Amino acid sequence: MTIIFSLIKVQLKLLYRNRRTRDILVIFLFSGITLWCIAIHEFISEEIKYSYINSTFVASLTVVSFMIPIALSSNLFSFYYQFTKCCIQSSSYTEYQVTKSIIVFLSIFNLGFNFIFLLPLFYINSEVMDLLSLVLVGTGILIPVSILISSTKISSIDISKSKTYNYSGINATIIFLIVLLIILFYLLFPLSNFIFKVSVVLPVTLGICGVLFLPFWIKIISNRLYKVKNKFV
Repeated sequence: MTIIFSLIKVQLKLLYRNRRTRDILVIFLFSGITLWCIAIHEFISEEIKYSYINSTFVASLTVVSFMIPIALSSNLFSFYYQFTKCCIQSSSYTEYQVTKSIIVFLSIFNLGFNFIFLLPLFYINSEVMDLLSLVLVGTGILIPVSILISSTKISSIDISKSKTYNYSGINATIIFLIVLLIILFYLLFPLSNFIFKVSVVLPVTLGICGVLFLPFWIKIISNRLYKVKNKFV
């Protein structure tokens, strides 16, 4: 784990160095402040208006929960991977270790964003388990799948400019995946409630299965990256 966290330190430096990432973080911050204002409004009014399950906000809150996997996994993976490898190519780090460090880094970021900004609203509405299902699915499915898709379109990067954007954009396939996951959440919660009388059983189970499958995701992605390792700057 020492190796993994040393690589994460490099990625944290890249996070603050890259202009695109700073723009994304500002969007995250404003989104989080908005969610806090909504939670405070519900707390003061003592009326549940923005329930995840029992309102029309399920799609929007699902997208907000998936912001970290969407933005960082797809937009910046190529940059993270190549720049990290450029920094350490003279060392003994492998594609597997780099891939694992990136997934751990994005997972921690995803967990922090969801629990810092979304937890108050979900807690007030007594929907903490619903938020847990979103976090698990985002970590176990959306992050590795977004990285796997992004790894198929790695291109060279320019590290000569200190404020370069160096990002790949959101792949249409990733957008399609997000839409499918939103539809899946629409179906899983009522289906789970119908079968088990508890709405979060199936979503949480899906998320746990995805998290347990992470070691296999890492192997698949690292094998893919090994094939394109010569595409460095």
